[in-house]
Amino acid sequence: MRILFLLLLLLNVAFFAWQYRLQQSTNTITTSSGVAAEAGQQLQLLSERKSEPVPPRHTAPRAARAAVASVTCFRVGSFDTAAQATAFSRAPALRKFAHEVREEHEERLDNYWLKWAATLSIDDARIVLRRLQAKGVRDIAITPLGNHQYTISLGVFRQHATLIQRQQRLATLGYAPVVKKRYQIISRYWVHFVGRSPTAIRLGALLAKQAEKFSGLTVKKAACTRAAPANSSPVAFPERIK
Repeated sequence: MRILFLLLLLLNVAFFAWQYRLQQSTNTITTSSGVAAEAGQQLQLLSERKSEPVPPRHTAPRAARAAVASVTCFRVGSFDTAAQATAFSRAPALRKFAHEVREEHEERLDNYWLKWAATLSIDDARIVLRRLQAKGVRDIAITPLGNHQYTISLGVFRQHATLIQRQQRLATLGYAPVVKKRYQIISRYWVHFVGRSPTAIRLGALLAKQAEKFSGLTVKKAACTRAAPANSSPVAFPERIK
């Protein structure tokens, strides 16, 4: 009886040991399968990935360039006064185009100054002056140059032909004076017009026809320093076109 009891006890222990090992083996297999499945989700071929949508290219600069390209600018001038330029821009055929009157400064030759070649002291200048007067040279004077320096002014001429005559007269006396060109800054006025396609070509023809009614006017294409407004009212462009 005692032997039978021990045998049953031994069978029970063996059964529980076998069942425990079987449960551990099942848990290990389940864990490994989960890791493999997770790894399978992380590892994907490039061809299997969903391609992200490419954002559309910004087309605003192209549209802006097209708008600028459709604008043509002209300048008409030059006029002596702003009133003359304004009167030209108010011609009935030109009123509807955007425009602006601009003042521009020009350097122009004013006269020719004929003077003694050397710089002199006041005493030497008086000596040269007396010698020239003794040879019959008139309309001359001692002119200060600053810093106690002087020269002999031999005349101021607006006409180049008159200057040449004076030079030749002095050359016969053995003198070789020098010529200094003197300039002045004057204001001139131009009207700048802006034409949008398809009326830009028509604007150029209208300006040329209107300019024929005035003497000395020219019509030129100009750089558009700012896009013209959509309406036809006058527009101000602060940038100057040189």
